[in-house]
Amino acid sequence: MKFGIFDHMERRDDVSLGKQFEERLQLLARADELGFYGYHLAEHHQEPLAQAPSQSVFLAAAARHTKGLKLGALV
Repeated sequence: MKFGIFDHMERRDDVSLGKQFEERLQLLARADELGFYGYHLAEHHQEPLAQAPSQSVFLAAAARHTKGLKLGALV
């Protein structure tokens, strides 16, 4: 059985946006270390669920922090 993460970058008011991205990338690095299969990021525009306005840019950053985790955008 393979496990993955389905995600949307919901805005948190208690943490800066930069810190939010940093924490998410750390989470993905840890998921990769633990053997998770994939990470998929939902695409939402102009709403609080869309803190990564360009999935490809965020996923490129995620690729720098992971080795085997399969990355994909959901539309």
